[in-house]
Amino acid sequence: MKFATLTPADVETYDFQFKSVDPTWPLDKLKADRPGKWELSFVLWDHVPIAYCVLTRHERFGTVHIGNLAVHPDFRGWGFGDRVMREAVRRGAQSVKVDIANTRAQKLYIRHGFCVTGLDNGYLLMTGGRSSDAAVV
Repeated sequence: MKFATLTPADVETYDFQFKSVDPTWPLDKLKADRPGKWELSFVLWDHVPIAYCVLTRHERFGTVHIGNLAVHPDFRGWGFGDRVMREAVRRGAQSVKVDIANTRAQKLYIRHGFCVTGLDNGYLLMTGGRSSDAAVV
């Protein structure tokens, strides 16, 4: 298995596999262009996508935001989420919005040094990563 930069071509070629990793996140969101997205985002490959992390750069604050982090259901509980989080933090991730009902994701982010800093329409705002003074997006 290896990490590779996520590209628009990957999303087009493997759209079915990406959809099966996280069926709640529409593919048009995954394909949408955002600041820094194609330079920062990555996928964990083993012939097919096992997990991916969409990272974007907040232009105003210069911080890196986790837009989506997903592990294929067949590979959950094997430590791939932790592996992807370590890579996300290595690439500069500093903030994320998490559905308030998604306690599994909240625990993952907390394990990697993120903490709740606010609430926005049913989403927890969490900051952490490389900078303790990360701006909330």
